[in-house]
Amino acid sequence: MIDLITFILLTWLPGIELRGSIPFAISVGWKPYAALTFGLFLSSFIYLIGRKFLDVFGELLLTRIRIFRRYVERVRVKKFRTYEYAGLFLFVALPIPGSGVYTGTILSWVFNLDYKKSFFMVFLGNVVAGVIITGTTLGILSLF
Repeated sequence: MIDLITFILLTWLPGIELRGSIPFAISVGWKPYAALTFGLFLSSFIYLIGRKFLDVFGELLLTRIRIFRRYVERVRVKKFRTYEYAGLFLFVALPIPGSGVYTGTILSWVFNLDYKKSFFMVFLGNVVAGVIITGTTLGILSLF
């Protein structure tokens, strides 16, 4: 039970997400496909809740904090329409610290991307990152 709670907390911890929870789960004896599947399921909630939160409270921040509003307005004007969804996918798919679902959610809100399309791209990127992390973890564990 403690392993499950630790796994959930690691998955929902910004900056760690799947990059820490999958290796943890495999190291405590979980099957790799179970760790990957459950981690992806939990990570999906980060986008769904985070984007709704930003849609509601982000606009409140834009009205209250002038420097924040200026930055977001400047970024939203410089739209990269050709590559915005592919860029979001690639950014989330890179399994490096700071490029996970939290950052993908923030970027999709800042660039004012479509909710469903950006969820799909963030989810696909997370799948790719999860597969890379699972494969790397299994490869490293096989050395010992």
